[in-house]
Amino acid sequence: RLLRLREPENDRICCEVRHFLPPSRPSYAALSYVWGSAWWGRLLNVNGKERFVSSNLYSFLEEMQDRQNKGIWDGEWLWIDAICINQDDTSERNAEVARMKDIYENARQIICWLGPLFVARHSHRAIAILDHLEALFDLYPDQPQPGKDYCNDTILDPKHKLFSGLDWDALGALLHVPWWTRAWIVQEATTPKGAGEKPLWFGSYSRPFKHFSRANRVLQLASSTY
Repeated sequence: RLLRLREPENDRICCEVRHFLPPSRPSYAALSYVWGSAWWGRLLNVNGKERFVSSNLYSFLEEMQDRQNKGIWDGEWLWIDAICINQDDTSERNAEVARMKDIYENARQIICWLGPLFVARHSHRAIAILDHLEALFDLYPDQPQPGKDYCNDTILDPKHKLFSGLDWDALGALLHVPWWTRAWIVQEATTPKGAGEKPLWFGSYSRPFKHFSRANRVLQLASSTY
């Protein structure tokens, strides 16, 4: 089963779900995300019927709807476990879990949903410092134990004013969202697909998986010099 978004009705997200046989299966994107609390969710319309989903998943669909309306997303088919698997059918659920590797490997891309934005300004700070760290990646030789000479003191020194303590706190919050703690992300985010095919969505922001990896490498090298 695959789904795609339709025009919302009464301010409610609507989607169509269809069955496909492998030979006729269209190109699709697979979602990697955290379900979140089962006690807090939203209703959406699936094939004309109400369906309860987690608030985190609903926020992703709202973001995708917004991108689709802006022409950023092309209305491609999606595979999302909570909707594309009949969660009330234990046999089907177990069978689909066994096929999870194939589902992700056959996807055109894997979208990793980190979640909706925090307070807007706080989120902007997190992305700004992430982008800055990623841009510094090429300044660091690929050595496991670099000396202090490899660290750009004027930029990464905590006493420097380019980024404030709030900026670093915001980055810390981004790097500690629940998605990073999921056991499944290793399988989902490290399939044979290229790193550029795995965008990480954080609210309205998108960065490739490699972007986070490069920024993290800079943080590791810099922290080893202080």
